[in-house]
Amino acid sequence: MLNFSFSSVLISILCCNVLIVFLGIIFSSYKILLKTEFRSLNLILMIILFRSLFPFELPITTNIYFPYHLSYLISRILRDSYTISGFSYSIWNVMVLVWILGFLYKFYRYIHANMHFLRLIQLHGSDVTDCEPYSSILEQICEQLPCKKEIRLIKSSFSQEPAVYYYRKYYIILPDTLKLNIHELNSILSHEIFHIMHHDLLIKNFVHIVSILYWWNPFCILLQKQIDLLLELQVDQKTGGGTSAEKIDYLACLVKVAGQLNSQQKSNPAGLSFTTESGILLNKRLKMLMESNPEKNHNKLQLILLPVCIFVLCSFLFIFEPDIIAPEDAKGTFELTADNSYAVQLNDGTFNIYYNDEYLENTDSLEYYPDDMIIYYNHNRNEKD
Repeated sequence: MLNFSFSSVLISILCCNVLIVFLGIIFSSYKILLKTEFRSLNLILMIILFRSLFPFELPITTNIYFPYHLSYLISRILRDSYTISGFSYSIWNVMVLVWILGFLYKFYRYIHANMHFLRLIQLHGSDVTDCEPYSSILEQICEQLPCKKEIRLIKSSFSQEPAVYYYRKYYIILPDTLKLNIHELNSILSHEIFHIMHHDLLIKNFVHIVSILYWWNPFCILLQKQIDLLLELQVDQKTGGGTSAEKIDYLACLVKVAGQLNSQQKSNPAGLSFTTESGILLNKRLKMLMESNPEKNHNKLQLILLPVCIFVLCSFLFIFEPDIIAPEDAKGTFELTADNSYAVQLNDGTFNIYYNDEYLENTDSLEYYPDDMIIYYNHNRNEKD
């Protein structure tokens, strides 16, 4: 049976945070990143998302107990220590309530921001999908890739950089203040259409919602930056990873668009921009595109994934638990051991439990009793297991 508890959430968060830091180390080193397949990074991100959405304890999980002082602190958090109007609650109950309320608030802000951006498109955007040269370039790119999605091109005064957005159909936003030649326009549209074909908007929004779910975890901010960079690096390789001349033109286009950005501008959380708000991330994209070799064969996928999978598996097999009973709770309690207790299996398959030769209770499973407990059958104590 799956069990959701403070300990199961704790081990899930610890596991995911370690993997996020591991990815951060990879992304921070150009040498490591150049030798790493994007496919392996995608798989690690999928593992992080799965572990985040499955913070449960399995029946096969083994407990690892905290030291006394830490166990005492956690036990104080988990115990029902406070009562209001006859209702008992613990600090953990309050934490879960704040967690839920925080998620609802963050999710509302997320939906509100998306709806606001959609209204801006409708009120201040001009549809140029059927106008030249946009129509011809868009048609040519969609035929070459190919892409059969419904895409509308919007020239706007509310956006300072090209971006792609989805609401029932795909919108590519082009700022009306940005003067582009045919080659630059082709690079930008190709970039955004590659995002559409790779379902990058779905991936980004899914990661964003998971980050909202764990809004109190600061490592989720790092996770969002990692997924944004990874999505852009993959599309950069597709769009500008051709000949040297194509690569130079694409790099020049990236720099040109980034040069006219307003640092105060906030991008739409559900969309994907042509450039990135962070200059550090943009520098990584430029350097990766200049130094990467798309034809180089990367065979390090298993070397990276093997320790990651083992680590995640261990997070399901082992869980941290407090090992303490509060003094007020310890009064009147006793511990069953093989020396002071035994079980008698009845004909119906259940067990009678005896403590100091006195009947204690009947149970259908010995899962939570001592492993070395003596078992008698049919009330015959000479037949032992």
